[in-house]
Amino acid sequence: MLVPIDLQSDTSLSLSYADYTEFLKDDAFLFYGFQIKNKYDEQRLLIDESLTPVRIKHTDTNRHFYGIFLEGNYNYKHLIKLLSCTLHFKEYRTLLSEFNADTQNSYELYDMGIYPFDNVSSMSDQYINTDLFFTNKNVPFYQRISGLTAYIFSNRI
Repeated sequence: MLVPIDLQSDTSLSLSYADYTEFLKDDAFLFYGFQIKNKYDEQRLLIDESLTPVRIKHTDTNRHFYGIFLEGNYNYKHLIKLLSCTLHFKEYRTLLSEFNADTQNSYELYDMGIYPFDNVSSMSDQYINTDLFFTNKNVPFYQRISGLTAYIFSNRI
């Protein structure tokens, strides 16, 4: 099955996305999921309902995400005290590395108020069955796979 080119190039999203600020507690939250870039992503990515997935829009950057909220651990709770939306790229990478959160594979997703990192286990002790993030049986397995990334969304200024 070939990927429909028109779905990849169509960046007008058709599903509803909640503003990320609706979910801010203590000026930040921990999120695990996908960045949605086009209609193709909307149609192929499906997270099992048992994980209570949500669709959010980061209104400051006009970026869309689909994933789940996680409870932060000790590292996360201390890290968010140091985050600010004005944290620059190099500072972000350095700060997260101090909390054992690698950014080697996800740093290109960084933006003001969006702090991606590679290893979700560094910020959450919740067990996550990642198979439940790829449950759309209507598309071939290779099309279900996408970049599953951990994020901290922050509203600190």
